[in-house]
Amino acid sequence: MARHDLGGRLCHDLGSEVLTMLKSREWLSTRLMQSKGILRRVRATQLDTGLKLNSGKSKGRDQLLAVYVVNNWSAGFDFGMFIAAAHQEARSRGYHFIRLVLVWDRENLTDFNRLKGTLHDGYLKWRMTHLVMPMALLAQRIQTVELTTREADLRSLFRGNDVFPRSARPWFYPNWHSKAIRRDAPLSCMSASNAALQAAEAWLDEVREGKPVVSLTLRSRMRDQVRNTRLPEWIQFAEYLDAQGFCPIFLPDTESLLRGERGVFRFASSESASLDMEYRLALYELAYCNFFYSNGPATLAMLDPKVNFVFHLPILNESLFASEDAYRDLGFTVGASSFPYVEGTHHLSWKSDDFENLVASFDHFQNALA
Repeated sequence: MARHDLGGRLCHDLGSEVLTMLKSREWLSTRLMQSKGILRRVRATQLDTGLKLNSGKSKGRDQLLAVYVVNNWSAGFDFGMFIAAAHQEARSRGYHFIRLVLVWDRENLTDFNRLKGTLHDGYLKWRMTHLVMPMALLAQRIQTVELTTREADLRSLFRGNDVFPRSARPWFYPNWHSKAIRRDAPLSCMSASNAALQAAEAWLDEVREGKPVVSLTLRSRMRDQVRNTRLPEWIQFAEYLDAQGFCPIFLPDTESLLRGERGVFRFASSESASLDMEYRLALYELAYCNFFYSNGPATLAMLDPKVNFVFHLPILNESLFASEDAYRDLGFTVGASSFPYVEGTHHLSWKSDDFENLVASFDHFQNALA
């Protein structure tokens, strides 16, 4: 019988205390401070526009100042690419640490909402606290994280600091940070802590029965639905993996969980991984292989060299973000079988998620791993 990890409340009696602790935001910040030394001091206060995290003492000229504007265009996994670009820049300029300033940009919500009609400021706050901030805390060189609601506050910061990006306001442009990625340097800049790895390992030991784990990250969004995974094909693929001696584990789409949907699989699934960024990354690190289909969590795999993965990027011309032109705008080489700047073993496929294509991708991955 499948065992499911339900948002830190396991339906079997093992590891519940560990995962309950893992689900708290206080544990995330405290554990990262202890295990990685990213933050020396954290003070969190509620502002009228969200959470302010002000941490650490400035290292002065040993820190690169990285500025990122958070709005409905940018409050997603693309932020990980900005982090990677900032790490590349810090290494090239000789900085050991990064001081990250997040600018909460409420003025740029209107156009996006008119275009999509599904997002709002409350949703942006959720993504800020559960996606953007956790990714910043997972980054290896980010020592200080600050949040401001006024762009005017940046003027004093710019004086006497080396700033990334250099030019004025390029961070407002969608996909700018993907174009800023250097193709001749690795993206690696994230890793899960030992505490998260131990918690994920405890749960995996109960469900995998000694088999290698293959995670299957689903997409079920209201926006750009043509990119959603076709669940029957993935269940058939999970059955194939099971017959081949692997343990398939489903990760539901986070947005579908927020809508109250619950997937029913005869295989193991982890809602905790879908709701907690570091637990997700830990599970990815521990898996033999991780499958993604035109979805944001693949960014984590690209930024962590310990994650092996298959990434399906289907060419969908009816999609705003998955057409051939959109991929080229992101800097992707359409048709390439791998990313030259990603260190983990991986395989790219530009085909849809038919069962046969998923099997073929897995075969290519195993050949690359051999």
